[in-house]
Amino acid sequence: MLIAASFLLHGCNVYEHAAESDWQDVGKKEPPTTDLGGLLITPLSSGHGPTVQAGDLVRVRVYSQKRGLTTREMFAPDPVRFEAWLWTGRGPNDDPDTPVGDWAYLGATPVRTSLIGKAVGERFRIGLPEGTRRATFSIPVYGLTTGNRNEYSIGRYSERQWPFVDLPEDENGHSWGDIEILERCDGRLLRRTATLTQWGPVLNMFDSYYPTSRLGVLGWTALEASCAPPRGKVRFEVGPLYDQVHQLLDWDVSYASAHQKNQGLHISVVISFLVLALSFGLARLLRSGPPRIRPRA
Repeated sequence: MLIAASFLLHGCNVYEHAAESDWQDVGKKEPPTTDLGGLLITPLSSGHGPTVQAGDLVRVRVYSQKRGLTTREMFAPDPVRFEAWLWTGRGPNDDPDTPVGDWAYLGATPVRTSLIGKAVGERFRIGLPEGTRRATFSIPVYGLTTGNRNEYSIGRYSERQWPFVDLPEDENGHSWGDIEILERCDGRLLRRTATLTQWGPVLNMFDSYYPTSRLGVLGWTALEASCAPPRGKVRFEVGPLYDQVHQLLDWDVSYASAHQKNQGLHISVVISFLVLALSFGLARLLRSGPPRIRPRA
């Protein structure tokens, strides 16, 4: 009965199909940005290892004398010290005018750009000088993060799984921190999508509006790198991501189902129809009561 009621009130995906693409290399071996936004880079100590190039995946250690904003309680009290991976190439979503959409966030472009030309082992400080506009520098711990998205857009992936750290601000509201380069690897930015098609009635309520026929694109983002032994291959991957509210219905569950069978009737919908029919039949039987026996004349 509850399943039938849920079907009537919420709606369903009678038909689901996912047209999935292959992984494609979408990154460029170019700096993430040409505008450092006034970022001030101060050398602290030199390095003697390989030099970081545009397009590398770089492992860094970040130091700061106080804690910044973090999405996971994973760091000890002040001072802050943590390791992170940053990609130094340019992706299609690095343009500030491009919406995040179904992409993962790669981190602050000025911070990623500041690594280029530095040697492994080098340590330097980044910050904003007085008189510059206030800015926050976010660093994803694993090269990718879902960013400040709401729960709807990240589905079963959360910021706790893909944490990022905002470098702490000084008394003037400027972010700053010390960075040490630990390792560089030849990196790639990869991307794949799935076009999810849905059909099914939805009872729209309040400010929601779901059409009967629905279409949306889900996205995956991955960073892959070849590192020197003994580390070898490194890969970080997040997805699917989707952020168009009121376009697809239960998109994460729907995609999982469509991915398994690719097309056809949703088994849960069939069950819902059967339960609905049985519920109405049982209700009629209970209302009618036992059959009446007429006495013979």
